[in-house]
Amino acid sequence: MIPKYALITIILVTMILSLVAPIVGASTLRVIVGGSLKTAEIVATSNTNLVFTYPSTSQISSVLNGFNYSVQLSAPNVPAESDAFQAFQHQLRRGFQNITLINMSVYLTLVAHANKTSLVVTKTVVIQAWATGIFNKTNARVVGDFGWKDFEVKGNLDVDFGGRMFDINTVGSTILSPFSGDEGFVGFMMHSFGSGPLWSASTINFSALDTPLSQWARSYNPSTNTTTFSKTLSSTFLYREEASVNGENYTVSLSYDPSSSITLPGYAVANGNTVIVEQAPPGTAQRSTAIIVSVAVIAIVVVASLLLRRNTR
Repeated sequence: MIPKYALITIILVTMILSLVAPIVGASTLRVIVGGSLKTAEIVATSNTNLVFTYPSTSQISSVLNGFNYSVQLSAPNVPAESDAFQAFQHQLRRGFQNITLINMSVYLTLVAHANKTSLVVTKTVVIQAWATGIFNKTNARVVGDFGWKDFEVKGNLDVDFGGRMFDINTVGSTILSPFSGDEGFVGFMMHSFGSGPLWSASTINFSALDTPLSQWARSYNPSTNTTTFSKTLSSTFLYREEASVNGENYTVSLSYDPSSSITLPGYAVANGNTVIVEQAPPGTAQRSTAIIVSVAVIAIVVVASLLLRRNTR
């Protein structure tokens, strides 16, 4: 049976963690390094919201109003020789040339719905990969390079989903995919927005995480002997482009909200984007235990005070 003070502590910690968890719909980069420091699991989840607005009196409105679309696709174990595998590895190597992918799977969810004035396309791409080469041993120290963490996939990233090719990255492909058989809508969008910078913009984009790892929030858990670096951006990035056709105004906007966490085994410190795994300073575990005990004592005092007030009424 869990003691009351321990239960209270667990509840308090859970509440605190819930406050710092990324919001629903956020784009997240999660990296978990294996205990041997030889491999790392990289899970890049890109959540993108695309909104196309149009006048309620336009022909586009009459075509799109009431439109609904949904698809889920998966590509487990993407072949290493495929263009998608090589392209993703190339983007990571732009930040650190020694990183090497050993496995990669891709999962896609695309949902679109429209009313009289707007079309909303929501896309979720999950790239789950395993990589080596991040860490090396230098002068009896284990050193890792995370200069690749703020990668941005450039251009198309065409993935074969069981015989169905799909560009999971660019804005243009994302907004046109639900309408692949509608030449009229595709032609209108290409004519109105196809030459603009937003059309080829990346949706798998973690470039906002470019601050050095040493400036991220850092926490060490002595009970699991793991170190976690984390960063959450409070503002949503928004890109917007307008077009005027026959005196009518149309807009396309893109929004996303990136965050990241990197968890490593052992006691790790960062210098820039370089991580050094070393022995924990003496007393680290004792200090952490003391903090937990202090929280438990405070919680007990609060609960006891409430019970005393209740009994004296």
